[in-house]
Amino acid sequence: MSYVQMKVYMKNNIEVYKYYSGKLGKKIYNAPAQGKTPINQLKYQDQKASRICGWKIAENFDKNDLWVTLNYPARQAIESQKAKADISLNCTPKVGHKTTFGGAVFL
Repeated sequence: MSYVQMKVYMKNNIEVYKYYSGKLGKKIYNAPAQGKTPINQLKYQDQKASRICGWKIAENFDKNDLWVTLNYPARQAIESQKAKADISLNCTPKVGHKTTFGGAVFL
C-alpha cells in the first residue's frame, strides 16, 4: 500500500490529509468476509464521517451565521411536526441573548 495525499480546499483554509490507499502499490487481497465488521473498521468509518462533516461545516457556515440548537431527551424519536413547531418562531428572540422557547434554545 502507498500513501496518497488529499487536499481539501475550503473558504479560508486548505487541509492536507495523508492516508493509505489500497488501490495503489502492492496488491493485497481482501480476506474473506467474517460476517461482522471489526471494531477498528467501525472506528475508522466514524473518524472519516466526522472529518467529512467538519469539512462541510467549515465550507458552508461562517462565524456570523445564526443557528438554533434543539435539545430533546436521548434515544427518543421526535416527530417532525414537533420539531417544526419548535423551530417556528412565534416570538422574535433578541440576537446575542440566550432564550428558551418550546424546548429550543436560541443564542
